[in-house]
Amino acid sequence: MSGKTTRASTQRRANEAELPLLLRLLSAARSVESGISEALAAAGVTPEQWRVLSVLEAGGGRTMSDLAQTAVVPAATATRIVDQLVSNGLVYRRADPADRRRVVVHLSARGRRTVAPILDAEATLERAVVEELGPRGYLGVATSLDLIAHIRPDDHSGTPDAVVAPPGSLNRP
Repeated sequence: MSGKTTRASTQRRANEAELPLLLRLLSAARSVESGISEALAAAGVTPEQWRVLSVLEAGGGRTMSDLAQTAVVPAATATRIVDQLVSNGLVYRRADPADRRRVVVHLSARGRRTVAPILDAEATLERAVVEELGPRGYLGVATSLDLIAHIRPDDHSGTPDAVVAPPGSLNRP
């Protein structure tokens, strides 16, 4: 990444810091997704399909409910995505040996070959983020995202408002 900062990019960053947390998270997610979009297109995989494939690649077989939750897609959407991936030969379904009523989805050999170049693109993007933020900054962001993912509003009902900074207040002198 270049070390040059233009006035426009500085202003854009200042404006983005004024956005609520959700919009900043979504903007960052869109930026990461666009960083692997060429690899996704080359593999013929949509971003939603990639989320499912990525979960399966990282953790072996998953039940549909676990897959939907981990891939951050509604259950009906996960079913539609898995149907498409089964049709394309990238995943397969098996009955859960512990509970034959449940289905476990697995990445196929073809699926593993398909995800390999996307994983390479993801690793390249991740190295660029580490280069931009530094190793400690990257770990700080990763840790913060993990914490944010598990926060529930009712878990912090006793937190004083003074502790929570309103959007954009961290930029003000």
